[in-house]
Amino acid sequence: MVSLVIPLYKGGKLAAAVEELVKLAGRISSVLEVVFVVDGSPDRCHAQLEQRLPRLGLNAATAVT
Repeated sequence: MVSLVIPLYKGGKLAAAVEELVKLAGRISSVLEVVFVVDGSPDRCHAQLEQRLPRLGLNAATAVT
C-alpha cells in the first residue's frame, strides 16, 4: 500500500491534483491511499472533494475532529 497525506489550502488546483492522483493510481501496482487534510478554510475544498471523488469512482470518507 502506498499512502499519501496531502494538506489542502486554497484548493484552486484541487481538480488537477485529483486527476493526477487518478493517473498515478493507474500506474502503480499497489493500493493507493490518499488522505486529504482540509483546514476548514472557506475555499470549499471539502465540498469539492465530496463531489469529485465519487464521480471518478473513488471512495471518499470524512473524518472531522
